[in-house]
Formats: sequence, C-alpha cells, structure tokens
Amino acid sequence: MIAFITGVLRARGPDWVQLDVGGVGFHISVPASLALTVGEEGERVTLHTRMIIRDDEPQLYGFPSPAALQFFYMLTGVSGIGPRSALNLLSARPPEALLAAQDAVQIARELLPEDGILVSETGVFIVMLDHLWPVTRPNTFFGSGGARTMGLTVPAALGAKLARPDQLCINVWGDAAIGFTGMDFETAVRERIPILSILLNNFSMAIELPIMQAATEKYRSTDISGNYADMAKAFGGYGERVTDPAEIIPAIERGIEQTESGTPALLEFITQKEIDISRY
Repeated sequence: MIAFITGVLRARGPDWVQLDVGGVGFHISVPASLALTVGEEGERVTLHTRMIIRDDEPQLYGFPSPAALQFFYMLTGVSGIGPRSALNLLSARPPEALLAAQDAVQIARELLPEDGILVSETGVFIVMLDHLWPVTRPNTFFGSGGARTMGLTVPAALGAKLARPDQLCINVWGDAAIGFTGMDFETAVRERIPILSILLNNFSMAIELPIMQAATEKYRSTDISGNYADMAKAFGGYGERVTDPAEIIPAIERGIEQTESGTPALLEFITQKEIDISRY
C-alpha cells in the first residue's frame, strides 16, 4: 500500500500527473480539478494515494488531502461507482472542499432511480443541475428558468408525486428558497405525500456576496439561518442534517427508505460557501 507520494511534478494531463521520485516516474490519476491546481512543473508536491489493481494492472489515484482520499474510498464503496466514476464526481468539486453542494447532488444522482422525478430550484441550482444531473427518461427533470421566482420545488414535487405515486419524487433547493415555500413541507406531512427534499444550506446567499458587500456589512442582507432538518421533524416528517461527506450516502439511503414507508423526508446538507458559478 502506498499511502502518499512526494515528488517533483514533471508533467500533467486532463486527469493525471507524473511525479519524479528519486528518478522514478509515477503516473497518478487525479480529479480534473486537482490536475489544474496541483502546482507548477518542477515543484515538489505531495499526493495522498490509493492503488487499485484491475485486470492485473495497478493504477495509482492521488488526492490533495486525507479527507479527499477518504471521500474516494467512500464513493468506490457504492455499488455501481468505480474508480473512474468516483474521479469524475470528485472533479466537479473544489479540491479542498469539506462538503460541497456538488457532492450531495452528484451522489444523489448515482443513488436515485433513473425514473425518479426531479424538480430543481431556480437560479444557480438549475445551472448546476443542468450539468450534474444526467437525464435518461422523459418527464423526469423539471425546473424553471434561471431568473424566475424561488420556491417552485416543493409544491411542484407534491404535484408530481400525486401524478406519479409509484415514482420517487425529489426536489433540490437551498436555504433562501425554503423561506418562500418551506411551510409546504408541512402540507406533504399532513397529506401523506412522501417526497424526498434535498436542501443545500450554507447559511448565505453566497453568490450574491461579491455584489452585495455593503448590504452584507451594514445589514447582513445575505445571511440566512435556520435548522431545517429540525423543522421537518417538528412538522412530523423525517429530517436529517449532514455535515460529513462520509454521511452523504447513508443519509440519502435513509431518506429513500423513509419515503418508501410513506414519510416525507428532508435532508439538509451543510455546505461551504461558494461564489464561483458556471457561466455556461
């Protein structure tokens, strides 16, 4: 087992680097985001590694921290997610992120059935999900345009579940959107409509921070607070707050189990503040 490698960066590609360790070259597969940021050629870098042998051919996989390596271990432990798929998942997140919004979204896509119906929140969410939520069945992905009113997802997911009771219905929203239609989760509980709600909470309207600096400093206009998993419990539904990437998969599995038993579930993922968004 090779736990880590320190060497001189000699070359890099879209998803690999080559390190010179005492005159021996190591070819290491890495997330695409890390290949871009690992360092300049000629610099000494350290990668935390895992070796996987397939078809009698060993392959090294490298990561910037023990936490990222542990996340890779977790992903490859999921049925259907191999090393290459795990690298692709990790490539969409910041290399040093503790728990990124992309983590919850991409892992949910891997775990949820292909015929599950997704309703996306507006704004940055529809942009993110357009990239990270592959659709293979018609009428399974719904969302408004990028500049529409927030709060669509829960009422739309309730309608979808009533129309298609045998399919899992999911809504993805954030800590700002829940301020618009959060009480509709109580409707889900009262009317016994078992949707799965994935809430991404970074306690902030983070993408507005660069353009609302004065408002944030004077009035804390971009700040958001709340424990929405507890809110879901108070309404009589299932609620769970997730702060550790290692708990993403078990939490989603527990949420699905709750919906299968007839209970609406809200999974609240505490994510880091990110201000960089896709422009494509």
